[in-house]
Amino acid sequence: MRWPVILLTLAACKVKDPPPITEEWKDTFERDSIGGDYYKSGPGYDTASGALSAKGAHNHPLWLRKKLPHDVRVELDCWSNEERGDIKVEIFGDGHSLGLEIRYAFEETPLGTGGAVKNAEPDLDERTVVLNGDVLTDVDLAGIVSAHVSAGASATILLAPVPNPSAYGLVETDAGGRVLRFLEKPDPSQITTDTINAGVYVLETRILELMPPGVKHSIEREFFPALLARGDLVLGPVHRGYWIDIGTHEKYRQVHRDILRGRFPVRLDGVPRDGGVVHPQARIEPGARLVGPFYAGPGCAVAAGAELGPDAVLVADVALEAGARVADSVLWAGTRVGSESRVEGALLGGNVRIGKSARLTGAVLGEGSVLSDFSCAP
Repeated sequence: MRWPVILLTLAACKVKDPPPITEEWKDTFERDSIGGDYYKSGPGYDTASGALSAKGAHNHPLWLRKKLPHDVRVELDCWSNEERGDIKVEIFGDGHSLGLEIRYAFEETPLGTGGAVKNAEPDLDERTVVLNGDVLTDVDLAGIVSAHVSAGASATILLAPVPNPSAYGLVETDAGGRVLRFLEKPDPSQITTDTINAGVYVLETRILELMPPGVKHSIEREFFPALLARGDLVLGPVHRGYWIDIGTHEKYRQVHRDILRGRFPVRLDGVPRDGGVVHPQARIEPGARLVGPFYAGPGCAVAAGAELGPDAVLVADVALEAGARVADSVLWAGTRVGSESRVEGALLGGNVRIGKSARLTGAVLGEGSVLSDFSCAP
């Protein structure tokens, strides 16, 4: 089977000067969110100055490299401001280092979840796999594509079960997996299923004729219902393995906890130590306390008397000074935590500076932020 183009739509794409949060943006992201309230993170940047924007994209190319053959082509669709040079496409480049061919499609204005796909249409082949950028899953993508082709479906929507169906828009299927209808946050008496749209689609590119070009369009609320109304075969296979929508800061931390605890298998670059993983180029001084699970990436330094873990991730070149403690947090490259400071339940962007004897709990700090000595946040 020849692999289709993989279209990864980035819900958040880092820009140098993020756009203001307008009602148009808010409307788009609140209505088109999958399985929850995406707008807590905001379009194009996080609510804390773009701390970990493009976060879904940080996970997906590694997952794609593991799941797909090397000759597949990946299309990244992301929002651009007026100067495209501000888009940080250097995160992935042309994909060569990942064994992939990556192209970029830019939206000059927000086009919604359907408009993003239509925007990339000129670069798509006859069949397209669409992945929402903030979804992480262990689904057998090759199996989903194969079943789609065998059935002659126009579209396949991956479904995932949820514990509280009344809080979501549900997708109802028949015994053979054919999608019958969509139920938007039904009353308890109307609930006939527990499955929601999981943000992974296989589409025959010809059906994009139902989408208007150059305008905001919802794939969930407009495009898929239009396919059903036309009588197209739309499949809804249910995935009961790992699936999460990384749409909030808490969910982002949860994904890291799941990886560290083996609930989502990822090969971390390093060697096992004290219940965690330490990169060969990381330096753990004698007298440092390690509490698994944790990860210390290349160039990281944990001083004597510092404590790392549990559920802590130091991405690269992160320094913990003597007496510093970091738990249930993700610290990006170049960040430094001063002596006797405490960081818990936090997300820190690159090159953040935490002074000595500071307290940081449940906060998100953007790239280059500084928290002075003896400060508390929030």
